[in-house]
Amino acid sequence: MSELNLGQIRGLTVNNNVVTVPSGHTLHAPGHVLQVVQGATTTTAASTSTTFVSSGLSVSITPKFATSKLLISITHNGVTKNSGNASNALRMKLQKNSVDYTQFLTDFGYTGTAIYVANMTAAYNLLVNAEDTGTQVWSTVFANAVASSGVYLQDNGMRSTITVWEIAA
Repeated sequence: MSELNLGQIRGLTVNNNVVTVPSGHTLHAPGHVLQVVQGATTTTAASTSTTFVSSGLSVSITPKFATSKLLISITHNGVTKNSGNASNALRMKLQKNSVDYTQFLTDFGYTGTAIYVANMTAAYNLLVNAEDTGTQVWSTVFANAVASSGVYLQDNGMRSTITVWEIAA
């Protein structure tokens, strides 16, 4: 295999300085998206406990490079709180390989009154280092702020997604 080291690549001025990569070949430059994966679910998940449980939403990615960045975008739709308790509210964590990574929602949907609130959307974005090239499973878990009546995700079949973009560093 040959190796060519350059400080800069420029296209020909007659071709508007465009560099063309032939089909079947790849060019990895900082900031370029290397791959995109997405997980989705429409299965209703419920919690009446302060113990965190699976939301049913996850995605698996195997980074191409340990130096890459991962942009993680989460959108939970159909977030509903039951009217049974004024303190009902959603708490949510992001997990990497079933280990807590960060809690990104605390008391989402809290109103201070025992009213039914339906079809809210909870969204979160995070940029992290890939760290290695092993398979990573990113998922969300959730709980109710109080042990009483429930909080729900994907209520009425609403679709939730988690998307991971691997970005070259």
